[in-house]
Amino acid sequence: MRSITSLLALLATIPALAADAPPEKTSDQVIRKEILIDAPPAAVFRAWTTSDGLKTFFAPGNNIEMTPGGPYEIFFMPTAPEGQRGADGCKVLSFLPDQMLAFNWNAPPSIPTIRNSDHKTQVVVLFEPADNNKTLIKFQQSGFGDGGEWPKYVDYFTKAWDFVLGNCQKRFAKEKSESANTSAASVGQSWEDGKVTVTSIATPAKRQDFEMTVPVPAEQLWNLLATSDGLKTLGGKDPNVELKPGGAYAFWPQANNKVLAFVPGRMLSTSGSAPPKFPNVQKGGTWGVYFFDPLGPKETRLRLSVIGWKQGTEWDDAFNYFLKNNPVFLNHVFKAATQTPRAAADDNGMKPGSFVRHEAVVDAPVAECWNAWTTKDGLESWMVAHASFDLRVGGKMITHYDPKGVLGDEGTIENTILSYDPMRMLSIKTTKAPAKFPFPNAIKDMWTVIYFQPAGSDKTRITCCCMGFGDDDESQKMRKHFEWGNDYTLKKFAEHCTKNNTNNPDSKAAAAR
Repeated sequence: MRSITSLLALLATIPALAADAPPEKTSDQVIRKEILIDAPPAAVFRAWTTSDGLKTFFAPGNNIEMTPGGPYEIFFMPTAPEGQRGADGCKVLSFLPDQMLAFNWNAPPSIPTIRNSDHKTQVVVLFEPADNNKTLIKFQQSGFGDGGEWPKYVDYFTKAWDFVLGNCQKRFAKEKSESANTSAASVGQSWEDGKVTVTSIATPAKRQDFEMTVPVPAEQLWNLLATSDGLKTLGGKDPNVELKPGGAYAFWPQANNKVLAFVPGRMLSTSGSAPPKFPNVQKGGTWGVYFFDPLGPKETRLRLSVIGWKQGTEWDDAFNYFLKNNPVFLNHVFKAATQTPRAAADDNGMKPGSFVRHEAVVDAPVAECWNAWTTKDGLESWMVAHASFDLRVGGKMITHYDPKGVLGDEGTIENTILSYDPMRMLSIKTTKAPAKFPFPNAIKDMWTVIYFQPAGSDKTRITCCCMGFGDDDESQKMRKHFEWGNDYTLKKFAEHCTKNNTNNPDSKAAAAR
């Protein structure tokens, strides 16, 4: 239990934020908007999070300080009396550079009952990369009250946000120069810790990123990490989650962790705490953001980023502490999630033991990885001595491991391509095994799916899943064969990518870890 309680502050720390008192009744209504911006996420994020940027599309005046709890005041009438200028008194709830911004929002002066009640709603803006160096803004406003003038409020902002988002789109359409990436390149190292890929970023600002793929639906992971019952499953003592900005996020009764911002089932940002040996860190400074990315009906990529680290020996020690202990917690989350009854079978009701799954994050972009797995030259560069590849449904992937062998002889392996999605997925089935293959009957029922997913700057997550193993002795022996074989293959490919990477001077050090 010690390893779990030592990370109850896995999101690190900021002081508790004062919660605005909500009305007794709240509405489940949500305003959602999406718009495509002709600029990369870094440029669009900067426009929403700097004084100069906001003036170009939002309003002529503002007062912002990019820290949780700092002001996020947008002044539509800068010369009006204080309190009547626009979004007076609004605050930053949370943010993650180039990815997410959350702030609270008041009512306009034309709806004085709500404005004077000091009840603020929550706005979350997600900045997702899109094709051709563009950004898809996903906008959500929630936390409305019920009854009274609230329908008028919702109607007002349903229209008003269209105007703001449209201005943002027009601003970048006119100013192509702003489409250049405005963020400095991150410098860091990545390594695997159990199921978790850990990335430690040193510049431009210290940051910790953690990522893992969990074979359960996003809803299941959300319930595990964003509800009191979920935290109890993870070992919490009398945990308490109040899903509202400023609400409790307590793993145990004395914890003062707070919910900063959230999008149900999609994003959760919280404050945390630190062990007593880090007293200054306990007082505040960092915060964390979870993203729950569905990869399919029963698979989720869980990402956690922790930012806000300050300078000093104590902060460096705390950084290293959480760099080691957050993966312990996340591996515990993985185990808890996959031990639930829902995770006991895949989409086709497969039993445990009927499939083999391996993952690796390699130091090469998706396009290079795809070519390495789906072309003759690519396969011969790292996997086999001889190969041919006909990329089409029904096409053949023919390989031979022996340099002295010849394609077509008794040592040849023939796989048939079942389906593929370029740069994303390849599915194959062995239709001719080598003459000496020890499992000739079991191989007839097995097939393999390989996934290629971006995993950061010029990195790719390769997931290899073999399915179709039966309960019989031959099939289970073959399963053990592929457990070892696929693990070896992915490690060999990772070494190949590291060796051939000429762009990342830290790649060898990262792979070694």
